[in-house]
Formats: sequence, C-alpha cells, structure tokens
Amino acid sequence: INKPVVAWVSGTCATLFKSEVQFGHAGAKSGGEMESAQAKNQALREAGAVVPTSYEAFEGAIKEAFEKLAEAGKITPVKEVKPPQIPEDLNTAIKSGKVRAPTHIISTISDDR
Repeated sequence: INKPVVAWVSGTCATLFKSEVQFGHAGAKSGGEMESAQAKNQALREAGAVVPTSYEAFEGAIKEAFEKLAEAGKITPVKEVKPPQIPEDLNTAIKSGKVRAPTHIISTISDDR
C-alpha cells in the first residue's frame, strides 16, 4: 500500500454492555477480545494505518493525512468550487434539468450485487 489508509472500526461501545451486542443490519456481533473493535483498530494501527483515538477524531485524522500529503507534494489540492444556485421551486428545477425528479419509493436497504 503506497497511500495512507485512515480507518476507524465502529463498535468500540460494545465494552459498555454486559452482554454480547449485535451491530447493524449485517448482524456483526461483538465476540471475544481479538474480535473487538478495539483490537481491530489496534491491528490497523500496527499495520501502519492512521487510526484516530475516537470516532469524533476521525475527521481530524483525515484532514491531517491530507495535509501531510499536500505538504510533501504528493497531491495537489484542488480549488474549492462554489456550487451553483438551485431554484427554490422544485418543479422549475426539474424542468430545467438541474435536479432529478423526486423518488416515489425510499428503501433503507441496499443491495450492491
């Protein structure tokens, strides 16, 4: 790997519960010590990944990794572009092609097959 990996394994709160915890729709469970989020974050750290001390520090870790790459000349930051003004009237925006028609069905489950 020649690019920095900034990572955070969620589920560090599992140690706060007295019983085993199941996370998310995938059914991941907090099991033994080696399967804990803390152990996985530590393994990532030891492998050279940038792993913050908490989820709240994740954004700062990404920013710091980006700034180090920019300072080393490995990347060139792009200029921020101001997004175009979108009309307040949705029907006008749809007719002009600036936005798509609203969805009629919302699904909270994804399938990436």
